[in-house]
Amino acid sequence: MAWMAKKAQLPGAIRFDLEERSTYRFWLLVTQMQQCLAHLYVARFGRPANAWKVVTVVGRRTHVAAAEVVRQTNLEPDKVTRIVDRLVAQGLMQRAQESEDRRRVRLSLTAAGRRVYRELDDIRRAIEIDFLGALSPEERDTLYGLLDKLQARAATIFSGREPWNKYVCSPDQAKPDVRGGASANRALAASPRSGDL
Repeated sequence: MAWMAKKAQLPGAIRFDLEERSTYRFWLLVTQMQQCLAHLYVARFGRPANAWKVVTVVGRRTHVAAAEVVRQTNLEPDKVTRIVDRLVAQGLMQRAQESEDRRRVRLSLTAAGRRVYRELDDIRRAIEIDFLGALSPEERDTLYGLLDKLQARAATIFSGREPWNKYVCSPDQAKPDVRGGASANRALAASPRSGDL
């Protein structure tokens, strides 16, 4: 793996090779953890695999709006609807319409659903402890601080209808120097190459 045998890097340089890119490595970590939880859910409770996401979001509060589940799980609304239908049929979830606005649907877990949620939460906690056990307490504090900064940064640069537009070079703009070094890294960061992921 590239991160096990790193190439020599300039101190503080941003790394653009795919296997060293921060977003790619975040994606790999998230995918590995989500696949683990999805396989666990199917093995313990049956399909659908993504039901663990819905159960996790709804289980955190007494009642949750369906729209909030869509936002927090990042699943398509029709997929959330199908998962909720299945959970209701399995006796794990209840669906209720608000009296003042019948278009708004609120979701809650049944007693059986809460037992599933508690088991999932215990397992997720065990995974988190094992995963972050690779870091010292001081390193974990640093990690959480860095994640806070990156989330705040992402909220700023990815806001708006077309956040990607500011990174697209117009035809009259000069291409950045991609030969290396901190200044080149800053220039390249402002103009990703079309083949990058």
